[in-house]
Amino acid sequence: MFLLGIAIAGPVLALGATPASASDAPDGTIAPKGSVCRTHNPPGPGKATACRTWNAQGGGYYGGSWTWSGTHGVYVQGWFDGRVMTLPESGFYHGVKKFLTRGCKGSRCTRWS
Repeated sequence: MFLLGIAIAGPVLALGATPASASDAPDGTIAPKGSVCRTHNPPGPGKATACRTWNAQGGGYYGGSWTWSGTHGVYVQGWFDGRVMTLPESGFYHGVKKFLTRGCKGSRCTRWS
C-alpha cells in the first residue's frame, strides 16, 4: 500500500508536507528513521534541491515526507516503487519500499538518487 496525496491507481501517496530517502533508507537498506537532501543539476541553467525524510513502517515499507525548491524552471520528479510523478513542492508518502528523486528541465533529467 502506497499513500500519495494525489489519486493514483494502486498504492496511495499523500501530497502536502516536509523533507525524505538509504544509501538512504527507501532503497532496500533497513533504516528506522532518517533524512537527506540532494541537489540536482540537470543540463542548462538552474538546479533543484530535494529533501526527504523516512520512518520504517515494518515489512520493508517506509513513510515520510519531501520538500523541494528549484531555480530557472527546474522541477523535481519522484520515483515511488516504479511509479514516476512530478512532485509538488511538498508532500508525504506511506507504504513505499523505494523513493528516489531527480531534477528535470524540460525533458532532460538527472539520474535518480
